[in-house]
Amino acid sequence: MRTHKTPGGFRYLQFDSLSEVPNLRHLFSLSSKNGSGNISLSGDRNRAAALLARKEFLSVLHADPSSLVVGGQVHGAGIHSVRSSDQGRGAFEPISVLPRSDGLLTTAPNIPLMTSVGDCGAVLLFVSKPKPGLAVLHAGWRGLVAGILSKGVRLLCSETGAQPQNILAGIGPSIGPKSFQVHEDVAQYAPESCSSPHKDRFLVDLPAWAGHQLVESGLSSINIETIAVDTFTEDSFCFSHRRQGSAAGRMGLFAVLSGCD
Repeated sequence: MRTHKTPGGFRYLQFDSLSEVPNLRHLFSLSSKNGSGNISLSGDRNRAAALLARKEFLSVLHADPSSLVVGGQVHGAGIHSVRSSDQGRGAFEPISVLPRSDGLLTTAPNIPLMTSVGDCGAVLLFVSKPKPGLAVLHAGWRGLVAGILSKGVRLLCSETGAQPQNILAGIGPSIGPKSFQVHEDVAQYAPESCSSPHKDRFLVDLPAWAGHQLVESGLSSINIETIAVDTFTEDSFCFSHRRQGSAAGRMGLFAVLSGCD
């Protein structure tokens, strides 16, 4: 895994398979050595520092921070199709986020989208033809149960005229398969191949579950890249709600379509 840095020293990752794709710019933000890098404005977090981090990450994408669009995440399957009139929703104030939106989708160029995560998965979908489009999806176990990735694939195909097998996908860092211990009330929903007994609980492979749902939705497995970083154990560059508690910072998946011919 190779990390990158913004001009101000904030660390981030990119999906190798998507880093050179025309019409797409993206990154997955990380925490920095001094604990900075949080991009969430909610709770008691330092909002000035979060706004600075957002500005730094968006500078890498050559995107305007005032155009950023953020969803109000509720661990569901609500997906908002972002239009030009939505620019700036959630950019500077959490009260202005698009409500009940765990997914954001757009075919409009130069509108940066963001989804934030602590241990949940952040999934990027992109298609170039017939019409470029992308989606950023917040995919924790509740969202997967609600079918957020299947819904995202359907909506992206509807908006762009594409077929699922032509969609490219990236699954970002999340709590890993050796760390995500759950009870049967959660494990019962996971595909059999993504869950295994562990003492009095179960271990669930959240990234594999996301990949399974994408393949079930028609994506080709060769078009899905997973960044296999466990947010729970990688404390040097990942925030983790399960490790640090409710005050933990948030990382984010940022993506924007460039000018599309």
